[in-house]
Amino acid sequence: MIVQTKSLYVGYAHASGDCALLEDLNLSIDESEIIALLGANGSGKSTLLRSLAGMKSILAGQLFINGKDTRTFSGEEWSRNVGMVLARTPDTGSLDVYGLIALGRIPYTGLFGRLKDDDHRIIAEVMEQMDLSDFAWRKVAELSDGERQRVMIARALAQQTPLVVLDEPTAFLDLSMRRKMAAKLRELAKEQKHSFVLSTHEIDLALNSATRFWIIGRDRAFYDIQSSVEAEAIIQSEFGV
Repeated sequence: MIVQTKSLYVGYAHASGDCALLEDLNLSIDESEIIALLGANGSGKSTLLRSLAGMKSILAGQLFINGKDTRTFSGEEWSRNVGMVLARTPDTGSLDVYGLIALGRIPYTGLFGRLKDDDHRIIAEVMEQMDLSDFAWRKVAELSDGERQRVMIARALAQQTPLVVLDEPTAFLDLSMRRKMAAKLRELAKEQKHSFVLSTHEIDLALNSATRFWIIGRDRAFYDIQSSVEAEAIIQSEFGV
């Protein structure tokens, strides 16, 4: 088991009192899983993803990764255990594709560390996996939204973490690339033992690609199920689609 939560509460901390969006979550993530996180806008999807990645403090409960309580994690431990891909790519300045993906090796080299042969090999491998080999020396700022998103996923893969969390990873991809992305995640989960949690509004793609479904329904009811048939029924019941 890669991830386990115990009575996890996620949301926002305020001086006047905490505001929990999702409450009392007892979840687990096993090796090689692809978990689709589905729910309406504002339901707490991004907050949950950021909490799992250590980008947002949990309000209550416990989060364990590889059996270790994350309350003891240093920044380096977070970056060696969880990769995060945000819905919007950050400002990359004048970085080229190779340089941005190389940032994924910082947990192993340090901020000013020198890339070794093994680091260069890993970078080349993830660029090939994400069909970016021909883009190595292009400026990230010159790429399309979809191309930049593929670069950000490649950077997360370069971290070689057991868990990769993705917030709307297919939002800027065309239909063909969405399907390729889904196939690539299945391949990586199977062959390299990565596990992925991704939020998405692409219901059909999720039903055909994921191995588990986390669904946030009305009144923030939380469903954790493995059957795509059951997931489709819950989506129909909760959202009428």
